[in-house]
Amino acid sequence: MKKISLPILLLVFFLPLSGFGQTITISVEGTKQGKFKGESQKGKFADKSELAGYLLEITSPRDVASGQASGRRTFQPVLLLKATGASSPQFLQALSTNELLKKVVIDFYRPDPSGMEINYFTVTLENASISGYKQFTGPLENEKFNPVNTILYDEIKLVYQRITVEDKINKTMTTDENMGGRSFQ
Repeated sequence: MKKISLPILLLVFFLPLSGFGQTITISVEGTKQGKFKGESQKGKFADKSELAGYLLEITSPRDVASGQASGRRTFQPVLLLKATGASSPQFLQALSTNELLKKVVIDFYRPDPSGMEINYFTVTLENASISGYKQFTGPLENEKFNPVNTILYDEIKLVYQRITVEDKINKTMTTDENMGGRSFQ
């Protein structure tokens, strides 16, 4: 039987830091370096860094004929995009020393009807490590060439043992773990 791979969860947010009123923050706690430095210019997020992009992808192979699952889920590395700052050397250090990141919390904020920023969605990674790090300037992948864009960005890839995804408004959540041979790439 022929197999295909079907994405079961794909969240993509490649937005400018101030785009569409959404703010994405990250806080990281490493086993060697402790809490990573905050970079946000917003007072209430001073102990966190802001993300310009986020991508989570989990795939589940499917049988073409029946549509039934035909193999184990594959968890792709979580992709983060942030402006280079105080935590950038810490991410690079964590990569070079294979530091275990005990907890990585990614919070999504948006304005409520009154204009107040509310935390509406949270992704928590546990026992994570950095599997890739790229630093660059210039256009983002989804932009046409923009010679004015001189912001230095970090693209960070994280693999993880456990993930918890929580919708704080509707009070729903799920947790998944690397157990029983599930593949984390």
